[in-house]
Amino acid sequence: MDYISEIKALAQEGLRSDPTYQIFGANFHRWQFAETADMRTVREFEKEMNITLPESFVRYLTELGNGGAGPYCGIYSLEKMRERNPFIFETSKMPVMLDHSMTDEQWAKFAEKYEELDDIISTDIFDEKTEEQQKAILDEQTNMELAMCAGGIFIGTRGCTMNYILMCRGAAAGEVFLVDFDYIFALRSEPYCYGKFEDWVIKEMRNSLGL
Repeated sequence: MDYISEIKALAQEGLRSDPTYQIFGANFHRWQFAETADMRTVREFEKEMNITLPESFVRYLTELGNGGAGPYCGIYSLEKMRERNPFIFETSKMPVMLDHSMTDEQWAKFAEKYEELDDIISTDIFDEKTEEQQKAILDEQTNMELAMCAGGIFIGTRGCTMNYILMCRGAAAGEVFLVDFDYIFALRSEPYCYGKFEDWVIKEMRNSLGL
């Protein structure tokens, strides 16, 4: 079965077996899709955001819906992606980190550096520094967060500060990672990768339905 048909069938099963939206709550996708986006709208979005979306995701937007049913809180619409990805222009030319190329040791060093900065910001040491020094520290931490987003776009959330990022360039293009900026300091390996977008959607929807 084509993955578009399978996702649609899973959403229909959700409507049948979860009519009162107990699994995700009535405030989210309710197992339904928004009206589809046409290809022209998608290409205009890509041009505006300076990004090329993986074809599997383009098919979701144009054949299933411009946002809607999917893992946890669902898939963002193009409009929501504009809102949730203000960093996209700053990261468009940055090297890609989420591409399976970094070792656990490299990720640990990255996390340790982030933790060092966070410790400075959250203590009196930060207040004792000049405005220029404070800005440099905050900019360095922000740049580390931006580096993790390079080459990707947030397409949904698992809740709280956990974001699903779809990679659009690099060796992992088309794959989905879970990124949580509140816990960068805890990283000792690459953030969890769910594999290809279509596989992630199907697997997580099936898991939610107990299939």
